[in-house]
Amino acid sequence: MERNRRDYRFDDTVDSGIRYPVPSRSALIALALALWIPFGVVAEIFKWVDGEGKVHYGDSPPQEQNAETIKPPPSPSDSAVLQSRSRLDALRDGEPAVQPDKVPGRQRQASDEKEEARKRRCHNAQTQLRVLEMGGPVFHVDDQGNRVYLEDAERATKLESAHKVVKADCR
Repeated sequence: MERNRRDYRFDDTVDSGIRYPVPSRSALIALALALWIPFGVVAEIFKWVDGEGKVHYGDSPPQEQNAETIKPPPSPSDSAVLQSRSRLDALRDGEPAVQPDKVPGRQRQASDEKEEARKRRCHNAQTQLRVLEMGGPVFHVDDQGNRVYLEDAERATKLESAHKVVKADCR
């Protein structure tokens, strides 16, 4: 039996008797082009509420119902896909999940909040320092709404504390 290698594919080491047709070069090119062309057809999704108040979704609207066309969500960006893949790989490898404070956006937000808190402490300490250094009577209001004036020792302690905060937080 004469074998024609252009028409059949076979394994030379084991002859099972089964012959497979080999597609021609033009058929392979046509198949490659068909698979390469992106499919631009996107099915529409419809949403409607029936007489019982139940929400339904489908690819064709019902004839007797007024249906709303739903737009599919946008495709994720390449960077979002890569980030998701890396997180998934980390989880598969047994690494702990990304901590919320390790996410760059959250780190920036946390550092911004810390900076704002530092500025507030600085401002409050500078205000207290000015009031304490004026030399006049200084008081605070207690829980009952009464004025409680600072004694000299207490004033010196608060003055020292305000100096430390200004030194630490005011840049």
